[in-house]
Amino acid sequence: MSDAARGAVLLLSLLLCLPLLRPLLSGDMSASDALMRYGIALLIAWGGGTVLASLVAGYARQHDSDEDSTELTRRRTDGPA
Repeated sequence: MSDAARGAVLLLSLLLCLPLLRPLLSGDMSASDALMRYGIALLIAWGGGTVLASLVAGYARQHDSDEDSTELTRRRTDGPA
């Protein structure tokens, strides 16, 4: 996973845990509960980022192979040199 994707995963996990901030600061939630919930949010964000990164990489590989095949076809139809 690229550095940009890792940053996006971290940002997404923080956004998912933003609602925990108010109960944590007011004392309605313990730090261990908030940490456990943040860990779960981080795992969810990491899984989503991994799936998204693999999809993008798959389409990029497919696009590269399509360009290579059209270049090969173009060479074959150019005729003898």
